[in-house]
Amino acid sequence: MMWLRLVAWAASWLVHVWRLLFALPIRHTDRSAQTPPLDRTKSISITSTTTSTSISSNSIQMIGEVDWIRHGERMDHVVKGWQGTAVLPRTDPPLSPSGLLQAVETGLCYRKERLRMAEHNTGSIPTFCIWSSPFVRCLQTATIIAVVGFDGSIPVNVHVGLGDWKCTRLYPSGPPELLWRRGHLTPALRDLLRSTINDAIAALESCQPLLRRHNLKPKNLARWRSCREESSLLIAHSEDDVVPLATYPESTTAFRDRCRRLLTNTGTGSVVISTEKAPSSSVVWELRVTHADVIEKILAEGLPRVGHKFSGGLSVPYCSITATVPTAAAPMLHATMSSIPWELKPLGGEVGRSDHLRTTGVALSFR
Repeated sequence: MMWLRLVAWAASWLVHVWRLLFALPIRHTDRSAQTPPLDRTKSISITSTTTSTSISSNSIQMIGEVDWIRHGERMDHVVKGWQGTAVLPRTDPPLSPSGLLQAVETGLCYRKERLRMAEHNTGSIPTFCIWSSPFVRCLQTATIIAVVGFDGSIPVNVHVGLGDWKCTRLYPSGPPELLWRRGHLTPALRDLLRSTINDAIAALESCQPLLRRHNLKPKNLARWRSCREESSLLIAHSEDDVVPLATYPESTTAFRDRCRRLLTNTGTGSVVISTEKAPSSSVVWELRVTHADVIEKILAEGLPRVGHKFSGGLSVPYCSITATVPTAAAPMLHATMSSIPWELKPLGGEVGRSDHLRTTGVALSFR
């Protein structure tokens, strides 16, 4: 009988060891899979250098502030006869010369804030991350902000959910063909990125006096240019190779739901950032470069109690910045009608011709 007890005890012990070795990791994997970071399978990441921050699943960061930035002035609003090029369709215009300068000044705005935080902040500096609509005017705006504001040290991540090509009011005959076809999306982004960086560098070189006044050394531009010439720009994508796109035309309800998902993803606290070197902060400050109608809808969805004040329309100027900040005390989405709680808004004439550096006047808080 004793040997039977020993066999039973040994079998029980082996089962326990088996569970420890195999069951726990499986449960851990399932649990972590319940909070995917910012629709990771629905984004295409374009990085400027091989050492830049990139999307991964190795470390979890908490969302701090999220700034919604409209792109700069578009070319077809200045040159009415602009009909597109071999690379860019008529419905995907680049930035105008003024729009390029607006993006430069917006980058200087963030550069000034980042340097101020490094000099005066007693705590850790946030980890910055830029997301952009795939339209070239947004890519140009985001790229210039990355170069001027952050010395090209952070990537520009493309999120198709920030685009506006599904709107029948803007595209009555269909969305831009180049970006819409599934098989053409990744190579199209690669081609657009090269031309975007060319235009961005040209705009920056024309603003040398302005850049020198704000301690942006020319060698930073040369470093960005050398990365481009060495073809070190990388495009990492999901296993599906392309982003699943909504059916055209996008209904009002579908557009609202898309903006709600963008806003919900902002507040999940599950954005994942991975760097070769451990980040200095567990807080992520996101910059999302998108379009006026997306920002308007996000504010309308996030401001249900005061939405009637925007019934006549909400002005979202070129390169305006609207901040969203998390609050643990808020039981639901709400807003304060005060100015943005950062020093990015009251710039006045400090940074070049910065009349465009206005905000929507809304700081949105979410749980």
